[in-house]
Amino acid sequence: MGLFENSMLLKCLTFLFVLTGCDMKRPGLEKYTESRPLMGTIVKVTACVDKEKKKQIKDVYDKVWEKLAYLESNLGIYNEAGDVYRINHSLEKEIEVSEDTYALIASAKGYNLITLGAFNIAVYPLIELWKDSEKNQVLPQNKMIEDRLSLIDNDNIELLGNNKIKLLDKEAKIDLGAIAPGYSADVASSLLRESGITSFFVDAGGEIFASGENCEGKPWKAGIYDPISKENLLRVIHLKDNAVSTSGDYERYFNINDRKYSYIIDPRRGLPEEAVISATVIAPKAVAADALSTAMCILGDEERLNLMEELGDGYASLVLKKTPEGNLEVVESPNFKKFISKE
Repeated sequence: MGLFENSMLLKCLTFLFVLTGCDMKRPGLEKYTESRPLMGTIVKVTACVDKEKKKQIKDVYDKVWEKLAYLESNLGIYNEAGDVYRINHSLEKEIEVSEDTYALIASAKGYNLITLGAFNIAVYPLIELWKDSEKNQVLPQNKMIEDRLSLIDNDNIELLGNNKIKLLDKEAKIDLGAIAPGYSADVASSLLRESGITSFFVDAGGEIFASGENCEGKPWKAGIYDPISKENLLRVIHLKDNAVSTSGDYERYFNINDRKYSYIIDPRRGLPEEAVISATVIAPKAVAADALSTAMCILGDEERLNLMEELGDGYASLVLKKTPEGNLEVVESPNFKKFISKE
């Protein structure tokens, strides 16, 4: 079982692709790619680098993989030595964690506020409830859902300073799987830039950060595919010094009494989200795109548009919904058009 396998959200790894073409390379540069199985997916790093400095590039990649392996171990919910496991089994005791974990939980609490509770790392007790319901093939009763909702208030996660955290309810649990891959992509990007590599993309299982230009001297591109008709390319977007993430509900689900329920749980109601097929978010950082794409699957139409407007020019969203007739409805934020590739 992967450390992030039972995350609160479902990332649409199959329908968001980086489109790379290096037929016309910039002089002296060539594409260098490595990938590793991490965080329950394949993490891929591609850079346009000086062909004379391959040894130095390999050393940089080794540092990236070492850091990401550390984050996977520390942020996953099953590693008994990791921060998240220790927090979830702290029984209301104060826990000291790493700077990465503390910073990420602080960011997650911030996204909980700006998304009106739609993004919530404390949702894990609800996930457990629905998993048990699937196992027993019995839908959870309203009282059971209400009891779990009392556990997922983000005020239960107390940040004490000096990298110390306390859960105020012994039954509360957190799950960083909805934000850790994006954070990892940003960390990898920072390490690459600190080493002088400025043209690259990091794909942490669908959480993509692109820096600079590709080996042709053009912006990186990502393709968004139709999850219903998988051969249908819906949009091609250009990326340069920003990130994109897609979340959705169509690859995994709870199956209870021969009915499928979305694997994405609305933490505000305690129920599976049914209206949205997937949501794609473009943002300046992968951690933001990661968290916000989850929230966009849960927020209502007006809430989504208001949030994108409040966040400003660097943010945009594309939401896919299924109409009652079974057709695909595409809803773009006004800002999304400026990211669509014209080539």
